[in-house]
Amino acid sequence: TVRRFRDTYEFLEHCHVLGAAGIQSAVSNFDSAYLKKVRAQADNYGMWIEVMAGLPRSDNDEQFAKTLAAAKDLGALCVR
Repeated sequence: TVRRFRDTYEFLEHCHVLGAAGIQSAVSNFDSAYLKKVRAQADNYGMWIEVMAGLPRSDNDEQFAKTLAAAKDLGALCVR
């Protein structure tokens, strides 16, 4: 079976154990302290982060903007 991670930090930890160089993930928590924790751990491991986001639409512009801000806080290489 495939394990689906819903938590960005847990996914980062799992991928680190597997020897991955980075992760591509949705942001699971937009709390500033959480984002700092994820970024610090990624930096500690020397891993990169790419953030997954839905395209902006009139009914989710706020969510898109929130995701872009979180990606910046995470030091993401890109948003996909």
